[in-house]
Amino acid sequence: EVLNLIFDSGGTAPSGFASDAVMQFLETVRLRSLSVELLFGAFRQRELLAACVAVEAPGRSALVFAGPTGALSSDREVAMVEVLRLMHIGAISRRIALLEALVDPNDAVRATVLAQTGFRRLTQLFYLRRLVNTHAVGVQELEIDWLPYAMEHAAVFEQALERSYDQTHDCPELTGIRSPAEVLAGHRAAGEFDSRLWWVGLRGGRPVGVLLLAPMPENEAM
Repeated sequence: EVLNLIFDSGGTAPSGFASDAVMQFLETVRLRSLSVELLFGAFRQRELLAACVAVEAPGRSALVFAGPTGALSSDREVAMVEVLRLMHIGAISRRIALLEALVDPNDAVRATVLAQTGFRRLTQLFYLRRLVNTHAVGVQELEIDWLPYAMEHAAVFEQALERSYDQTHDCPELTGIRSPAEVLAGHRAAGEFDSRLWWVGLRGGRPVGVLLLAPMPENEAM
């Protein structure tokens, strides 16, 4: 019931019924061995007013989902603030360093509630994609040696990631919150990890770029 309120459109799924969105979410959690210990619901008698879940991932981070969607009555808004605060307390006890939430740009209500519990707006995301069966884009040849990922090369990948944050305009507020090793662990947990699809670029033996690809079978994408 708690997950239905978060993932079902408007929280309209009948009590005890798991919507397709909920089943897909649970399957993703199972396949990727993720933790959903931080699951909270606020009830008034038997009525579920608000709910949230923080999906933990390696690297001391968690992605936050909260519901219901749409306009909130005052009591539901108070309830959502309360479950988010409880989740924050739980995250501290589980030594999570970073809580992230993705919000639709048109969902001002959810953004306002998240802001009340300490979430700050970092950036607006734009998702780009291309089909692989279209004409390849020409690239400039660079004098770079590409080193595949292996545990003995992990330090070089961490150096490349850390260098990429220098003077970054890509969410600079996140720089330094987690160690490069923790960030790399988080990337490793995204999608299906395949070490053959991870590369670090070296010029003169110094890391100058990193390429991390992750297959996403559920979306037929990478």
